[in-house]
Amino acid sequence: MYFVEHEYTMDDGTEQHFKSILHGCWWAIVTITTVGYGDMYPQSSVGRLTGSFVVLFGIVVLAFPMTIIISKFQDSFTIKKLNANKEMTRKLRENGPQWAPRKS
Repeated sequence: MYFVEHEYTMDDGTEQHFKSILHGCWWAIVTITTVGYGDMYPQSSVGRLTGSFVVLFGIVVLAFPMTIIISKFQDSFTIKKLNANKEMTRKLRENGPQWAPRKS
């Protein structure tokens, strides 16, 4: 963002938000993590376009791993549930239902 915004001069003479590369990195981290403090923002059209891409990239970076994690959790939960059902079926076949009276 620094490289896009550092040459942009404000018409009213106010200071630039992106005074160094570190300021640009701070803005990118805050934007990608969707915190968005509002202390810094791009002021040129090119900077706003770049900022839009950074926001979209942040959503993808956060959302894509979640789909993989949730999918793996669902797989392991399904396997655990199937194993529990198999164990219950095995016990019922061996011992019969616990609520049924036993023959002596």
